[in-house]
Order: sequence, then structure tokens, then C-alpha cells
Amino acid sequence: MPDTNSLKCMQITFISMKSLPNNTPQDQITKMDSSLPGLGEILDASSGIGKEAAQCMAEQFQKAGMDGVANGSFVENTVHRNQSKYVKILRQRLIVEYHAQTMSERMLIDLAINAYFRSLHSAMIYNGFTMDEKGNTSFSQLRINMIKELGKNIELANRQFLSTLATLREIKRPPINIKVHSNQAFVAENQQFNKNA
Repeated sequence: MPDTNSLKCMQITFISMKSLPNNTPQDQITKMDSSLPGLGEILDASSGIGKEAAQCMAEQFQKAGMDGVANGSFVENTVHRNQSKYVKILRQRLIVEYHAQTMSERMLIDLAINAYFRSLHSAMIYNGFTMDEKGNTSFSQLRINMIKELGKNIELANRQFLSTLATLREIKRPPINIKVHSNQAFVAENQQFNKNA
């Protein structure tokens, strides 16, 4: 049974949505450059249902875990529950390191964290297949097949991790402005040859 606050929020949201015209456009937030707006602000701006109703909807979404990009719950659910506290710490540190202010930047951080933990987990299983606790090695065809698949998974996770971080660095890199005052310019990596006519 929903609590009193939940019922009140549902009533406010329903009344606000009933008062909307049928052809209300779904405006999207296009600029999140200085700081991430709260879910209530996003809902208010995109749905037109009013501030109070949007805030109530946001509270319900957050209770249900539907604001997972902003609060990190989506990526925390992709790892074992014993690792979720480490995911939270790592995520906060990466957000600070990369000054991640937009949702897309935080989504890239989540993808990098997911790939990182998949690589570590696959490597742990890989080590278990290659040798036992005493360091002895014995192979069967099943072990060989599993080792091959785990190797592929480790390589894939590592590539995803590195490409995601590279994409994040590229997004955060300031644009380069180049002005060339010449009739002809030949530009090569780390070199520039100008030919004036």
C-alpha cells in the first residue's frame, strides 16, 4: 500500500497531466553545461506538468531507482553486490577527475567502470582455470575452451574500457583553433611546411 506522500504525489501528477493539452510537445533538455539539473527540473521542463507535479514524479522515480544515471544505481547493479560500494567510490572519483557535468559524460564513466569490473572478474576466473590453489596446472578440452572464451572476454572488456576513456578524454579536450595566413600550407604530424606564393 503506497504511503500518504506517494498518494498525494500521484494525485498532483494526475491532475497536472489532465490539464495538459493533447498536443503538448515533449521538449528536451539540450544544455547541461554548468551542472546537472535534478530529475524534477528535467521533468518540469520536458513535460509541462508543472513544478510540483514534476517534483513528485521525480521523487517516485528516485524511489524506484529510475534515476540511475544521475545517482549511479544503474552501474552499481551491473556488478556483484559486494563490489557496489567500490563502484560508487570509483565513480565519484572519475566524475571529479573528468569534471563530468553532463549525462553523456556520466554514462561514459559508467561504461568504463562496467568494462573495468568485467575485465577483473573475467581475469579472476581465467586464473582459476589455468591453475589450482597449489599452482598446479591440468588441462582438459573443456578447460581449454573456457580459457579461450575468457581470454576473448578479457580482451573485449579491456578494449571497451580503453576506448570509453579515450572518448571521454576527447570530449573533455578543448578545441584547437588554427589560423594559417598563407596561400598554401602543407601540414604533417608534428611538422608544418608553409609555401608562400
